[in-house]
Amino acid sequence: MIFIFIGLISFQNLSIIRIFFMLGGLFWALININSLPMVLDLGDLKSQGTYTGFYYFSSQFASIVAPPFAGFLADLLKTRFVIFPLGGIFFTLSLLMMLQIKMKEPKEKEN
Repeated sequence: MIFIFIGLISFQNLSIIRIFFMLGGLFWALININSLPMVLDLGDLKSQGTYTGFYYFSSQFASIVAPPFAGFLADLLKTRFVIFPLGGIFFTLSLLMMLQIKMKEPKEKEN
């Protein structure tokens, strides 16, 4: 997705931009479909509800905060061209955060 945003910033040809959007949608689906299972794997059975709540809270919070933030930056910078650079920046930050996650080996079930 980071490379998709770089491509969207770099190219002006509408046909190429459409290809980047199609690839971006595909890659976003691959990320999105695996994000909740990854969050649930971080905790045990007792904490899955809490982790699911945190996951959906942060997802919805980002959906609420991002448009006004992008609009504020567009007004501040006097350009409408802020969405794709912001997307690339925040995808990079999320990648750096995800690289900090240390996965634990599952515990063996005792009889």
